[in-house]
This record gives sequence, C-alpha cells and structure tokens, in this order.
Amino acid sequence: RPRILGLGDSFAMGFGVEEDETYLSAIAGHWPSGPAEAINAGVVGYSPGNSFEFLMSAGLKLKPDLVLFQLWVVDDLCDGRSISRPIPVEALPPQRVWRERARQSHLAMFVRDRLRSVDYARDWFLRKGMAAPFPVVPLLDRRFELRCKGLVELVGMLSEADRATRVAGGRLIVLLLPASEQVYVGDWQRAVDYNLVRLDSTFVDLEAPNRFFTDTARREGLEVIDALGWLREHQV
Repeated sequence: RPRILGLGDSFAMGFGVEEDETYLSAIAGHWPSGPAEAINAGVVGYSPGNSFEFLMSAGLKLKPDLVLFQLWVVDDLCDGRSISRPIPVEALPPQRVWRERARQSHLAMFVRDRLRSVDYARDWFLRKGMAAPFPVVPLLDRRFELRCKGLVELVGMLSEADRATRVAGGRLIVLLLPASEQVYVGDWQRAVDYNLVRLDSTFVDLEAPNRFFTDTARREGLEVIDALGWLREHQV
C-alpha cells in the first residue's frame, strides 16, 4: 500500500483525539487508490528541527511515498533549524526542580488561573514573568518579515528534506496550520485583551506569517498547503 509519513508536533500526533481521528488517518483513509498506510511520527513539543532530524536519520528508511511535514504558525516559523528536546530532570539544579513542581501543583494553578481573570493581577504576573502572554499577538504584524529572522534558514532546511525525499522516491508536502486567533475573531480579541496591550491597527495583519512563509517556500520549489483559508471557510 502507499505509505504516508506524518511529521510535526502535537497537531500531527493528534493530541486529544483517538488515532483514527487524526488528520493523517483521514488522509490515509481517503487515498485515491485505496486506503494508505499511515505512520504518525508527530511528537508533542517537537520543533521543525526535531522532525527534520528524524526524517533524515530514520524516516526515509521507511520509504514513504508521501512525507507530510506539519508546521504551526505560532512557534515553528522563526527558529530556523533549532531543536527543542526535553531536558532530563537529573540535569536541572534542585532549586529549579522544586520551583517547577510548586508552580505546576494543582493549588498553584488554581490560584493563578483565578487571579489571571483580574486585569491588575494579570498585569503584575505578566510583568514579573509569572504568566506567559499569548505569543500570537505580536506575531500577526505587517512587519513579520523583519521580525522573523529564522524563516529563511527554516525554508533551507525544508528544501534539503525535500531533495532527500525525492532521492528516496517520495514526495514532501509542507502543511502549515494557523493559530486559532487567525481563524476566529473572538479568539483574536480575547488574546489581545489578555495581553493588556494596545495595538496599532495599521500594523495588524492576520495573514502575514502565512503569506511570507508560503511565498518564500514556493520560490524554493516546495509544495505548501496553507490550511488557513479552508479553516476560515468551514469554521471547524
């Protein structure tokens, strides 16, 4: 049977759904010549660099007919070839281990979540680095091309993966998944309100990352599927 290799992070893995409900399984089940074999190599927290290393070291040995390389707009476009791997607990100093355990305790999360609903408390958390702002807000900017320094390096890495896949007899397609704030107006407004920032509307561009990535990638001969338009149309 035709073989599909899916690469990416938690979206590719299908975090929160059963295996037969992942988009990779859906694609394999609707293969034109009949059901294809799907190999899901998506891993929670993987960066494009992680997926690339897996493809080059082990993935191509599986002889896939199609490699579906998933990227997420929010945290995959600007870090180039960087690799994010889990840090073993044994490698962390004891102080940080205890701090992380305390921060992730049920009581701490309960109190933090309640306080975040209060603007002045959330502002204090954000300024002290005790709460993370929504990263997508500064990303959706007409100046994205200037802010995103690692995108050209990322496209170079994907081109290398594309060449290697073709040599192995397969085809590589990059699947770009948007942030929910790009699809749903309500999500975008909630993210802005949560970050407690005032935006200059003349600089806001909800499609800037997608447009810049797809234009750059296609100039290098890469096949790209940008899911933003389809998701906006169907509002799934």
